[in-house]
Amino acid sequence: MKILVTGGCGYKGSVLIPELLQDGHKIVCIDTQWFGNSLPNHPNLENIKQDVRYVENIPFDNVEVVIHLANIANDPAVELNPTLSWEVNVLAGQQLADKAVRNNVKQFIFASSGSVYGIKDEPKVTEDLSLIPISVYNKTKMVAERVFLSYSQEMKIHCIRPATVCGISPRMRLDVSVNMLSFQALKNGKITVFGGEQTRPNIHIKDMVNQSNPPAKCYSDVPDGKSGNRKLDVGCIYCDYKRDCWKDANDGQGLRVFDYATNPRYLTQVSKMPNVEEITDW
Repeated sequence: MKILVTGGCGYKGSVLIPELLQDGHKIVCIDTQWFGNSLPNHPNLENIKQDVRYVENIPFDNVEVVIHLANIANDPAVELNPTLSWEVNVLAGQQLADKAVRNNVKQFIFASSGSVYGIKDEPKVTEDLSLIPISVYNKTKMVAERVFLSYSQEMKIHCIRPATVCGISPRMRLDVSVNMLSFQALKNGKITVFGGEQTRPNIHIKDMVNQSNPPAKCYSDVPDGKSGNRKLDVGCIYCDYKRDCWKDANDGQGLRVFDYATNPRYLTQVSKMPNVEEITDW
């Protein structure tokens, strides 16, 4: 299968793309490479240094699936230039989806955010609740979801709302909670916690992209009627309910999708974090 991945040189893409290549897929990666390129050279990888806003320059020949990761990420970065953020996170996404439809792409997978819910009083924040985003970053994600779902009659749309991702990546991020706290412990011998009563969900990066439980790879093969045109919360740390959406034909492992991965009280339960010890090797 040929897959177009935008933002593929970023934190998540740098882990996802090698997994997809290992599974035998052909990959076209589109990324500005503002933070460099950590992807390996591979005969099935076409790595293009390209701004996602210039959609006319993005090749779609024989592309079956688009995995849209490219965005101006996190609140501080968006606040530096809100106009640029709306252009990248929303307008470019609309143009990408439009071109995907015109090129007969079958499925479009969008990396949204659990932060689109805003602050909720409900103990379980599920996909059925209203979206009341607070920051500009959250708002761009919510609007982008609406834009992509407007194409649901032309191709299968998946909007993924992950918890905060953590863990090792070749393109490491130390601004996300578990990574930041682990780095503080290693560098300073202590961590700084502001508040202490808040709760925060997290998902390990391997649970997002590894072979046994990868959202993007599962979605690329999901049969009709299973998860088409859905908004899905994805998390693995702070959840008390989960469901198997389908089984992966390769190894029988289903993608774990949790009915709430975005409880607004924000507790990082590090003791339950799979592979947290690997951060000491970074």
